[in-house]
Amino acid sequence: MAKIIKCNHNNEYVKLVLTDAHEAAQHYNPEHHTAEVIDDAVANAIISGSKTVNLGVIEDTEVYAAGIDRAGEPVNACYTKEEFDQKRENINVIINTYKEVNKKNAMYNEIVAYQTALNAVDSSAITFPISQTVEAYMQSQGITVYHPLQIP
Repeated sequence: MAKIIKCNHNNEYVKLVLTDAHEAAQHYNPEHHTAEVIDDAVANAIISGSKTVNLGVIEDTEVYAAGIDRAGEPVNACYTKEEFDQKRENINVIINTYKEVNKKNAMYNEIVAYQTALNAVDSSAITFPISQTVEAYMQSQGITVYHPLQIP
């Protein structure tokens, strides 16, 4: 059963874990965070982008008018090559930050393998627009994906 980790201070969701091993790798403090069990299907929907974690609430992306979230960003939008590449770069920034401080983390090799696969995608070979998130596209290519909430 998957879990989502909530910060007790502001009630925002800060981490998503699919396994006990991944939960242990997060190193969160139970005094400051609460782990809530969620259905695996909900966790997978968050990873693929059909559900969105926003302000401490898990919502279907369909709740957003015209696929726009509260911050004005496209939620399961049709990406241009430039949008796809920018989203991929945003994921790389998160992973690179993780790699700088977590070389001994139990998830390190898994995260690095995901980043390698992510960067191996030749976006010029994709026919745009696509109506998938970068994560959903990677899953459709058979890649194990790590949503930013899963990265310690």
